[in-house]
Amino acid sequence: MRSFLPVFLSCFLLNGLFSSFERPLSLPDFSFSRHPVEILTLVNLGFRRLAADIEMIRLLIYYGSSEAMADELNPPKNVPLYPGMFFRAEEILSLDPYFNYVRLYAAGALAFSLGRPNEALKLMQEGLILEPNNEQYKAILAAIAFSKKGDSQRVVNALSPYLESPDTPSMLINVSAFIYFRLGEMDKAASLYQRLSDSKNPDYYPIAKKMLLKIKSISYQSFRKKRFKR
Repeated sequence: MRSFLPVFLSCFLLNGLFSSFERPLSLPDFSFSRHPVEILTLVNLGFRRLAADIEMIRLLIYYGSSEAMADELNPPKNVPLYPGMFFRAEEILSLDPYFNYVRLYAAGALAFSLGRPNEALKLMQEGLILEPNNEQYKAILAAIAFSKKGDSQRVVNALSPYLESPDTPSMLINVSAFIYFRLGEMDKAASLYQRLSDSKNPDYYPIAKKMLLKIKSISYQSFRKKRFKR
């Protein structure tokens, strides 16, 4: 293991050196991305799952940072945010086709946040070919189909049985909480936002705290209206 570390670090540094000569783009475009040299080294050494884990971390960083860059650059309307989400997910799944979290995370982001449900459907359909009895995949497929029809209630109905699963990404819990909030089901929304708050996930903790305060304010206003009507 110790003899492997210098090789891995050397490959990682070389990849960073070569990438520094690439022409910078106004917006990140990973639609033609390829596995960097250190990932290919890990694959050749038999560490496919480790390589997939590293690429998943990069996907999380990509999804967490590129939106701010795009907002600052004020891209034209026909330039989608996170253009590489689908392709990056596919590359990770080429390393580990059974990496369920990647499939759920990317499909949820594409379908419910980025407005690209067809790419999300493709990810889930590919997953069902590998795991035809995966009920969670079937639920996500149904939720995506309902979202395309604008049926928010059926979206959360499809997702709700799996929100307690540790495999469910926080992003999908956040989406479900917001849909419940929009539907006026404040108790369910508050329960999910409380879970996100308790998890201390830095990506969702601030959102959860803000939404919990908003729900509390709405509930208080509703209580006052009912009281004065009496």
